[in-house]
Amino acid sequence: QGEVEALTAAAGEGAELVGRLVSAKAELGALRASATDSAEIGRKLAAAEVELAAAQGEVEALRAAAGEGAELVSRIATAEAERGFAQGELEVLRAAAGEGGELAGR
Repeated sequence: QGEVEALTAAAGEGAELVGRLVSAKAELGALRASATDSAEIGRKLAAAEVELAAAQGEVEALRAAAGEGAELVSRIATAEAERGFAQGELEVLRAAAGEGGELAGR
């Protein structure tokens, strides 16, 4: 009778240990899934940071290009103004040359 009770108690403890093992395995699976999710989130975060850095680089390049464009527009306006001034001087000189030729003809 004592052996039966001892075996029954051992079987009960064994069943309890099996239950704990199953529970531990389930927790381990959940932890692994969580770690996988965390790793995936980490990869996505790193990819997003790379995309953000690239976008920031593009913004800076566009700003630099816009600055260069504004400088070119300013240079073009200056060149056009100089051309207009030179054109005016040329017309004045042509008119003066025409008058000079007319006077010489008289």
